[in-house]
Amino acid sequence: MTFPQYRIKYHISCILSRNTSYIALFFLVYALSACASVNNSQKTSPHKTDVKPLLGKLTWADWKKNAGWESYAAVNFAPNPAFVQRIEEDVHSFDFSFIVFAGNWCEDSRSELPKFYQLLEMANIPASKVTMYGLDENKNDITRNAEKFGIYKVPTIIVVRNGIENGRIAEKPHTSWDLDLIIVMER
Repeated sequence: MTFPQYRIKYHISCILSRNTSYIALFFLVYALSACASVNNSQKTSPHKTDVKPLLGKLTWADWKKNAGWESYAAVNFAPNPAFVQRIEEDVHSFDFSFIVFAGNWCEDSRSELPKFYQLLEMANIPASKVTMYGLDENKNDITRNAEKFGIYKVPTIIVVRNGIENGRIAEKPHTSWDLDLIIVMER
């Protein structure tokens, strides 16, 4: 039991031993403070900003020109060189391509897309192997491809092999971009 849990149990036992009307007051205050924190977290969600969403089919160059981010650098991102080489070989040997769904209003897109695109650049993957779609806060785009592919989180990277979805990475990789991409590609 952690210290805060111990203190809560201690206060509850003190209240129980004194008067039951304090019990109702305690739970009322607790419930109201929980509701206030939920409303406050909804107002300051890290996934939504006042940025006008980029919508539809875009290139990474279009994205960087219009997304409105301060930086497009993959800070502290250093993929394993052996994994980068393996990704390059797999993409060119097995006709892989990628479909990217992202939102310029989304913090995960802001932190993860530069890493993904840097990895592709390091692996010499041509831009023609990547199709990108900008989504609004409701995960919709003007092409309706987000609906077609069942996109619920952004960014979502769909790995396509010979025109068929091989797998996807949604929001963030489980381990790292290079390793997770290899795992999805080699399923």
